[in-house]
Amino acid sequence: MVPLTGFATDDFAIARSALKHLHRRLDDSVRDLECEFAQGVLVLRGRARTFYHKQLAQESVRGLEGVTHVDNRIEVAVRPR
Repeated sequence: MVPLTGFATDDFAIARSALKHLHRRLDDSVRDLECEFAQGVLVLRGRARTFYHKQLAQESVRGLEGVTHVDNRIEVAVRPR
């Protein structure tokens, strides 16, 4: 389990900590990144460059303290050729 910075005891604090963790891990690979947390479920939203980055986001937060399930709603943004 990856401990959160400080003592995140409420949903907003856990979502904020997850978002900070993702920004450090993903740089700008996922745009418009948002996190919501309630009752152990962390919902991810945004636009990823590739499916790999979408999965990387999900796996990066899976072990965070308090997170029992990740609902990955990140869309893969396919660039036109």
